[in-house]
Amino acid sequence: MTNKSIGILVCLLALSLNIAAQQADNYRGKLRNRFVKVDETNLPIVFIDVEGEMILRDTYILAKMKVIDNGEGQLNHGDTIAYPDQRIDYEGWIALKYRGNSSFDSSDKKPYSFRTLKEALLPDDGGDKKKVEILGMGKDNKWAFIAPWCDEAMFRDILTFDLARLWMDYVPHGRFCELFLDGYYYGVSSIYKPIQAAPGKMAKTDFFFDHLDMDAVYTMSILYERGGDILDGGLKPVGTTRKGVVCWLSDKSLKGMPPSASVYSPSNALAVDMSSVGGMVTSVHPNDNPNTLYILSPDASLPEGLEDANVVRGSQAETIRLVDSRAFFTPIAFTASDISLQCAPAEGVWQTIALPFTPEGIPSGMQVMEFSSLDDSGMPVFAATHSMQRQIPYLFHTDGNTSPVLSAHDARISPTHSVAMVAGAGETRFCATTMGETQSDVLVLNADGDAFVASSGQVKVQPFRAYFSMPGADRITLPGADPDGLTEKMVDKSTDAETLYNLSGQRVVNPRRGIYIRNHKKVLIW
Repeated sequence: MTNKSIGILVCLLALSLNIAAQQADNYRGKLRNRFVKVDETNLPIVFIDVEGEMILRDTYILAKMKVIDNGEGQLNHGDTIAYPDQRIDYEGWIALKYRGNSSFDSSDKKPYSFRTLKEALLPDDGGDKKKVEILGMGKDNKWAFIAPWCDEAMFRDILTFDLARLWMDYVPHGRFCELFLDGYYYGVSSIYKPIQAAPGKMAKTDFFFDHLDMDAVYTMSILYERGGDILDGGLKPVGTTRKGVVCWLSDKSLKGMPPSASVYSPSNALAVDMSSVGGMVTSVHPNDNPNTLYILSPDASLPEGLEDANVVRGSQAETIRLVDSRAFFTPIAFTASDISLQCAPAEGVWQTIALPFTPEGIPSGMQVMEFSSLDDSGMPVFAATHSMQRQIPYLFHTDGNTSPVLSAHDARISPTHSVAMVAGAGETRFCATTMGETQSDVLVLNADGDAFVASSGQVKVQPFRAYFSMPGADRITLPGADPDGLTEKMVDKSTDAETLYNLSGQRVVNPRRGIYIRNHKKVLIW
């Protein structure tokens, strides 16, 4: 067994009984200057508004916070009126107080602790904390500002993190920022996520490691910002690496489970990978999603409970049965000997569909249209098609109240996130998902199935469904769901017989390749 060492730089906070006298002003001495402005900076800008309320040492107060970060290589501007379209990384309510011992007592530039909140209500008054991601440092509700008062270069803390990251597998991330409090410029600070524990209490945090050796004993080294020792400090064993079960969850996170003979699939798991534990698992309790994928090693026996489940051995699957509108995800590429998806009925109305495999044909009674081009006004043009491809969204409807089944044999399935499900390019894109996702500022199919309409706020896109991303568009009208693909009222019968119309009934002057309407009949221009 190999011994390994992981240096883990953390900050443990022990509550101190030494309560310093509260200063008389939030913005003391040389920091008190409303005339310092930040025209532009390559650092994120943080605005905190306490509306003149005194910031306290031992009690949180309510405040508002906005973080502006236009991204790497972009400048951030302090004048938010002159630059109203800057990227807001975070904006919301926080609980704010001072922190630190010597850093608080010996400097005018104070460090702060803050909690991100769901609403304008402190936790002590019944409010709830909210985990958010700030400046790409992962989600949490416990954050801190460190003030580099004694460090005139102002980069010692972040530089220490960056240097430690060269040798250590885990180091906390910190980001520089320009800090404003109630309009006063408070200088350069650094924001990071601390690990905090009161005396006699426990603290929990998540650590993520890459490239670990199997069956190796790892130890952890703890460096303290202040406070006491954990088990007298020093290197402490954190366990031996073992192979286990990995679950891909619907919120796009991962969950690891130790190996055992019986595995219970989490209710929100979309894929459960048991390939690394061989034949150790003898029974599995599936969740209620019929599309969940269970991945085994090539020579593993089928565990009890997976007789009717979607199972992949190595990179091969015998039978995959997918159910419409239930989430599907695969972290690996595999070949399915037999795969199918049963679509929901769409009688007389359009519905969207996108598949992770290429079906061998389109069932009778099912009409399919593809996004083929844009007309002269920039609106999408749909054309009838008699074949479908994987990873491409389509429109379809059925002649009756039937549930068509799309199927294929020896179909190659790609990892879900490796290939985008998109038709079109530029600003007009017809996009789809097999997992289901929340989108905003998109156009979704309405309940009547006759148009894509702009969503108001966020909208949930169901699995195997599609939506349009088309900035500035409010509505995309679809052709009627009849055998001719066009209702009579969409055609101006008084026009010249040679005039072309797209399948949405719009006049086309310079047609591209596709199917059009001329004199009330479909014509193919190639």
